[in-house]
Amino acid sequence: MDDAMLMWLRPHTNPAATVRHRWTNLMTVTSIHKGGTVALEYFTGEKGENYSHRNAWFAMQNTQGTNLNPAQMNRLRALLRELPATNAIPPIERLVLLSHRDNTNWITRAFDNGDRPKALQEIFQVIGERWDEYGKPPPR
Repeated sequence: MDDAMLMWLRPHTNPAATVRHRWTNLMTVTSIHKGGTVALEYFTGEKGENYSHRNAWFAMQNTQGTNLNPAQMNRLRALLRELPATNAIPPIERLVLLSHRDNTNWITRAFDNGDRPKALQEIFQVIGERWDEYGKPPPR
C-alpha cells in the first residue's frame, strides 16, 4: 500500500477515537482529489455535530462546521443503512472512503466518486458537500 493511501486511511482505522473532536463520531468520510494529494474530510457526531476541512498532507485548511437538525440526522441514519455493501477500487483521485457506526461496530466502504450510489450522493447533500477547488466530483 502506498503512502498516500495510508495517509487517507488514518481517520478510518479508528473512527471512534475523536482526535480532533470532543464528540462521538457517527460517520467519517474522506473524498480524495488531485492525484491523491488532497482530501476533503467530513466528520459527523452522534448528536448532529458536523465538521469538515480540506487536508493537504496533514495541513488542515478551510475548516467548516454546522449542526445537523434531528430530521437531518434521521435521514442520515436511514441513508447509511441504504449504502451498498460493495467496495469500489477506483483510481485514488476518485476514491471516497466512508466509515460509520452500526451499533458497536464500525463499517468502512470504498466508493468511486465518479459513480456514486444514490445513498452516498444524498449523504453528501445532508452533510453539506464542499464545492471548493477540490470538492467538485469528476464528471459522470
